[in-house]
Amino acid sequence: MRRLNADIFTQPPRSPYVGYIEDSAQPLMALIFLSPVLLVYHLGVWLLSREELHLANGADLALAKMLNSFYFAGVWALREIAPAWAEPSGWAITFLRGGSSLATLSLLAAVLLLQQHLAGGRWRWRWRTLPLMLAESVVWALPLWLLEGLVKFLGAADASLTIATGERLSAPSVALIMAAGAGVYEEFLFRLLLMSLLFGIARALDLRRGNAVYMAVMLAQALVFAGFHYLPGMDAPFSAETFTFRALAGLYLGYLYLERGFALAAGGHVVYDVLITI
Repeated sequence: MRRLNADIFTQPPRSPYVGYIEDSAQPLMALIFLSPVLLVYHLGVWLLSREELHLANGADLALAKMLNSFYFAGVWALREIAPAWAEPSGWAITFLRGGSSLATLSLLAAVLLLQQHLAGGRWRWRWRTLPLMLAESVVWALPLWLLEGLVKFLGAADASLTIATGERLSAPSVALIMAAGAGVYEEFLFRLLLMSLLFGIARALDLRRGNAVYMAVMLAQALVFAGFHYLPGMDAPFSAETFTFRALAGLYLGYLYLERGFALAAGGHVVYDVLITI
């Protein structure tokens, strides 16, 4: 008779639920899960540009401009050290040009892959995790959708989280393209990058990562996120109702990012933007 392994009493089998929670929080899974959304956005913006309709998500455009500034700042600094190597490269300028550029997409992929490496995560994935992540994204989008309905009931004309620059979002197909970019790049900029930066500053200042620091970071990123919608060129008239909604949405998405990771925060944001578009 086969001897019973005593490990089953000290180490019970791994729960599929625990396995899903861990897998869906992996940066590599985030990149795979969001790849179709990124394809829709970048391909859509490229096709719109061929029709002389110049649109880009505001967060995508802000990231592209920051990368462009960093590049030319580096060229200027290099000119002081090695003038012969300091001429701006034509391919680099093309690469960094405008919103929806390959530069922002490359930055997003590089950050997620670097996170995966630094975390020591597994470089493999389970395909069955993806439909579960989609279903969970729908669940997380519902509170935002209900909150948006409440804000509209109170009299706000537009409670969208989409930050777009360029022409107005007239056709539904155009609005869907912008919704795809908004969910990913706004979460990348305001949750993944900004919150990581703020927590890093708190750590550098030797501030304990307690409740005060946690709430300060959450509040700061939510206010920046809400205020970004009203910058010049963002085509969003300011109102107290929409600002409050966007700040509350920022708090909700920030909590979701910390608890469930970038993929589900972005997924919930994308699904919400799609729900209010269709």
